[in-house]
Order: sequence, then C-alpha cells, then structure tokens
Amino acid sequence: MPEQTYLSWPFLEESHRVLAREFRDWADREIAPIAESEPADEAELDALARELVRRLAAGGWLRYSVPAPWGGIYETLDVRALCLMRETLAQYSGMADFSFVMQGLGSGPISLFGSEEIRGKYLPEVANGSRIAAFALSEPNSGSDVAAIETAARRDGDCYVIDGEKTLISNVKAAIQAGKDALAADYASSLEQVRASKARAARHYELAKKSFDKAMEVKKGFMKEIDRKSREAMMAIQEAKRAQWQKQVADTMESFEVGGIDQTHDEMINRINEESAISEARMDLALGK
Repeated sequence: MPEQTYLSWPFLEESHRVLAREFRDWADREIAPIAESEPADEAELDALARELVRRLAAGGWLRYSVPAPWGGIYETLDVRALCLMRETLAQYSGMADFSFVMQGLGSGPISLFGSEEIRGKYLPEVANGSRIAAFALSEPNSGSDVAAIETAARRDGDCYVIDGEKTLISNVKAAIQAGKDALAADYASSLEQVRASKARAARHYELAKKSFDKAMEVKKGFMKEIDRKSREAMMAIQEAKRAQWQKQVADTMESFEVGGIDQTHDEMINRINEESAISEARMDLALGK
C-alpha cells in the first residue's frame, strides 16, 4: 500500500481520513480490475471513460465534484477531498483520474459563476453521471496558460457570442456520446411512457365498453319490464272497465220489469246513456267548462 502518513497532517480532518480509506477500498474493487490494460484505440478509450464515469457515479463519488445544493457532498467544493481522491485514482489508472477530474473541472465554471438556472440544469446531472463534462482550454497562442487565453465572449442582446480558437477540448467525444446516450435514454423513456399511457387508455376503454354494454343490457331488461308492466296495466284497466260495464248493465236490468227482451234491451240502453250523459255533465260542471 502506498505511503499514507500524510493523512495525519493537521490540515486534514477526520472526514478526509475516512474518505481516503473508503475510497481506496472501493477503487480496489471497481477500478483496479479494468485499469490493468488501457486500450489504445480512441473509440475504446472514449467507451472506457464513459464506463469509469458510470462506476464513479454509481459509487456516489461524483458528488464531490459539485456543491451540495445541486447534489454534492459539501456546501462548497472541498479541494482537500478532491486531491485525496485524485491521488488514489492516479495510482490505479491515469484514465480514471482524468475521467474523475473532468467532471469537476468541466463543471467548475458553472459551480462558481453559473446562474441558478444553469446550475440547476447541469450540476445534478454531472453529480449522477448522466452528463459528462468537457473542458475547452488549450489555444494556438497560449497552450494551457489560462492567463493568456484569447477567446472572448461578448453580449449580443439576450445571448453571448464567443470568438476564439481552441486546439483541444478535453473529453469532448465522451461528452458528446454521453449526451447522445442521454437523449436516446430520454427518448426511450418518453416512448415507454407514451406506450404505457396508451396501454392504460386501452384498458380504460375496455372497462368503459364493458360497463356501457352491461348498462345497455340492464336498460334493455328495464325497458322490457316497463313494457310488460304497461301491458299488464292496460289489461287490468280494460278488465276493470269491462267489470264496471257489466255491473252497470246488471244494475240497470234489475231496475226494469221484463216486458220482452227487445223492450228491456232498449230501455236499458237508454237508461245507461242517460246516466252517462248526467255523469259527463256533472264532470264538466266540476271542471268549470
């Protein structure tokens, strides 16, 4: 194990010592197995960078690259913690150290000077590894001398126009590919949500259709029952009228002295008509006609 007596130095806190031990244990498990032979192919290197960022994010270590309000560990970036982690990664793999530091270096200007909107948009995704940061520093006339950078930004209305030339943008291919992967993942997620929504709508439609069909069956049975009851009521009314007529005929016949069938019949009809006319006149008077 590399010499670590410096961990007892007074400008390191106990949290830094715990971090150094836990991070080394994690690197033994996650970084050492894939750091034995780094690929020479550029595409494979980009793929390795993305895999290293994925592992660092899964372990929660990228949270040291951004401030706490946007998913970080500390309220402000802790340089001591970052140095301890970089030292450990560099002992295993230069590519691992590069992949880690680029998350903080590429997003550092946003952490320090970005608006709340920009910080909220980018920093949480840097911390969880869904975005890979790139850094445009080197220029033809200045190399990596920050003080000699010639690139400038000028305000143009609501936008900025950047004028300058870069010779190298660190991590740009991995960042672009990660952006494409994120877009693809977002699209796939959106597509899955649409499919799930359509499936739910289809299920709701089937349930609604079954409910409607059942309601129509109930309505049809109800209408049949109403029709049956109506017919029974009409028959009952007709029977009542027939019974009332028969009673009236019987009562009228009993009031006559039979002098012959035809005479009795004529008198009976006249009496019934008279009584009906009287009843109708009384009804009209009651109704105020």
